[in-house]
Amino acid sequence: LPRSLSLNPPSLAWHAPPLKRPQPTMALGIFTYAASVEYRETLRETFLSQKGICTLNSYIQQEEDISQHYGGGGKQNCTLVYTFVLPQNHDHSHTNVLKKETSHDMLFLDYELGHSALEKSKKWFSYMSSKYLESGYIDYVGKVNQDTLIHTPQLIKFIQHDLDPAPYNRRMYGG
Repeated sequence: LPRSLSLNPPSLAWHAPPLKRPQPTMALGIFTYAASVEYRETLRETFLSQKGICTLNSYIQQEEDISQHYGGGGKQNCTLVYTFVLPQNHDHSHTNVLKKETSHDMLFLDYELGHSALEKSKKWFSYMSSKYLESGYIDYVGKVNQDTLIHTPQLIKFIQHDLDPAPYNRRMYGG
């Protein structure tokens, strides 16, 4: 018999290709002070300049552009999204120190310099959950201080391989 008419035909079972898992994204708020210009510059030049890391402002802008032009989905290649979190001084004394910085990676929240870490953290998590978590742009939110050393390649690997994207990330927290 010719091969095409073999008595043992190949399996006709159809196997679906594996689904591509959406990449989860974590927003990291780095708490700092207006006078800590050198700290921020050092962080930008070292671990924040690595592949897979971008600013919150640029990430959200690109996500909104993608959503507007293509009708949804399509997260970009940012696993770790960061912003520097500073107190919004109502007397605007921070503007003199920050005039030299042209980076758009800072977020001013309404808390005073002397507020407890708990109060500042609550402001950050509340802001992020009300603004970005429900939209699906950000899957996880974290907080560190400016002097925290992070092994960013290991954190990115953890986010990519161990954390689930929305909507499978509900009621998750860590410490």
